[in-house]
This record gives sequence, C-alpha cells and structure tokens, in this order.
Amino acid sequence: MAEVNQAAFADMRRGLSDPVRLRILEALWEGPKTAKALGAALGTVPNRLYYHLRAMEAAGLITVVGAEVAGRFAERVYGAAFLHLGNDFAGAASEERSALFEAMFKLTAQELGAVDRNGGNVQGITRGVLRTTPARLTALVEGLESLVQEAWEASGDPDAVDYRFATAFYESAALVIEPPMDLGADEGYDSAEPPSRHGGSTRRR
Repeated sequence: MAEVNQAAFADMRRGLSDPVRLRILEALWEGPKTAKALGAALGTVPNRLYYHLRAMEAAGLITVVGAEVAGRFAERVYGAAFLHLGNDFAGAASEERSALFEAMFKLTAQELGAVDRNGGNVQGITRGVLRTTPARLTALVEGLESLVQEAWEASGDPDAVDYRFATAFYESAALVIEPPMDLGADEGYDSAEPPSRHGGSTRRR
C-alpha cells in the first residue's frame, strides 16, 4: 500500500463519509480512470469531481498513475492507493468512524437493492451472532483478508468480473442505541411474540 499522508488522511476520514468520494474510490478499485471516465461511471460531469479528486490525492487515498492524451491536452489518470477500506481507520476518532460506517453500509444497502432488482449476482448475504474469543475473531478477520487477496490474484482472468463487498464484526455488548431502535412494530410485526433464536421477528399475516 502507498504511504499515507497521515495529517491529511486524518481529515479525509471524515470526508470519506461523503458518498461521492466513496463512489470515486470504488470506481477506481475497478481500475484506473480519468476524471471524464469517473464522471461517466458515477453519472455526473467531471467538473463536479475535481475538488474531490484533489482532496483525495492530497490525502494519499488516490494517486496519478498516468496520463491520457486527448487532442492537445493530457488528462490525468487516477488509481486507488489501496484496494479496500477497513483497518486504515482504526485510529480515527469515534465520531469520524461512525460517519464512515454509516455511509459505507447505507451505500451498500442501496447497491444491493439495485443489483437484486436488476437480476445481478448477489452471494454470501449473512447476518448472525458469533460467540468467540477476541483472539479467534482477529484470526478470522485476518483469514478473510487473506482470502480476499487470494481471490484478487485472479483479477486478470478473462472470466473475472467485479464484485463489491462489505463486512463487519461488532461487539453485541456495546450495542446501545439512543434513541431506541424502531423494531418495526408499526410495520406488521407482532411485538408480543419473542424473536426467533437467530434474531429475526415473526411477521403477522
């Protein structure tokens, strides 16, 4: 991974809660692009991206990997400095991490719905509770990262396609939300019935 400008990167932790910058990173994970190509991928004009690109470049999140000549002008080609977001934010302040997490998973939910509606390939949807030790959880996360890296090595295969993913393991004991979560009692769920063993609720027919 490229060396990160730590002072600028600290500011970008909060800035990455902007869905535009998350989408820029995700587009660059799929391959280097010019501002024009990024605009086409994000459905916007390049002029709306230059501010974000400058800030992200200054923070070390993206780099200029080349130039593409168009007529008399050469346009910068940008690439991502690393392949996914994750433990890079371990040292951020809590409110900065929270803003990033909320943006990441809100965007993930939107994209999952869109892919499913369009008949795309969605696999591995899982939500559950895992009881284990901190040491074994660390080993699990490191194992997942190794598997992702191993899968990435097939990126040059002619049959390879891009898949997006989001994972998180979080401690249940620290799950205190204020105001309390709306558990859906007004949406047809029977609050008098206990949840299932796997954490789901029983829908009233």
